[in-house]
Amino acid sequence: LKKIISVTSEELDGYETGAPVPFPEGELLASASSPAVYVVSDGSKRPIVSGEIFETLGYKWANVVKTSDRALETMPTGAAVNMENGAGVGVAVSITSDR
Repeated sequence: LKKIISVTSEELDGYETGAPVPFPEGELLASASSPAVYVVSDGSKRPIVSGEIFETLGYKWANVVKTSDRALETMPTGAAVNMENGAGVGVAVSITSDR
């Protein structure tokens, strides 16, 4: 059971801010402000070129995690995912997978 504790702004300001927690390898990401969908690969977000490629690679729309623009901006943008380069190094894709 988790307990939520309310604190004042002053108390919150006293806590140290750490580095952002990275998204896991292979995670599918999108923001509410853009139609782009990315796959996390080697610490970068790689835009998937089209919905057709997304589906051909076996990804599922239900597995796309909506996140903030700010969270996406913490990651460098890598090479776009297309049919020639697939999901890229470090991302295993199976047509029957849930991703």
